[in-house]
Formats: sequence, C-alpha cells, structure tokens
Amino acid sequence: MSDNLEFGEFITERRKHHEYTMRQFAGMICVTAPYLSNIEKVRRAAPNSKHEDIAVALRALLVLSVSACLTWLL
Repeated sequence: MSDNLEFGEFITERRKHHEYTMRQFAGMICVTAPYLSNIEKVRRAAPNSKHEDIAVALRALLVLSVSACLTWLL
C-alpha cells in the first residue's frame, strides 16, 4: 500500500482487498453507490459524519479477515 494515498484511494484499495463491490460497501456505510464512487474518485470529500461509519466498516472487514484466517489455522 502506498504511503501517499488520497482518502478515497485508500477506501477503494481496502474495499477491493476485501472483495466488496462498491454497492455492498456503500450499503455498509449507508450511502448510495454513486455517492461512494465520488468519494473514492476524490470528486467529493467524505463528510465528517461518514468518517466514523467508514472506519467502523473497514474495521469490521479487518475483523472478518482475521477471524477467517484464524478459523483456517485452527
């Protein structure tokens, strides 16, 4: 992962890493897919009110990934 990612690029990279479609991730943060697309393409800034929703969704994806890895290892 690059050190100089824009916020939108970071969201895109993490979403794709976890194999979620834009529509699925948009649903997780309660926005429309076109709205998320604008955030990811840095055409629109994510409002402060959505930062926590995005962080929670990305954290949930991380927890699911770790859980899946642990299940596989056990």
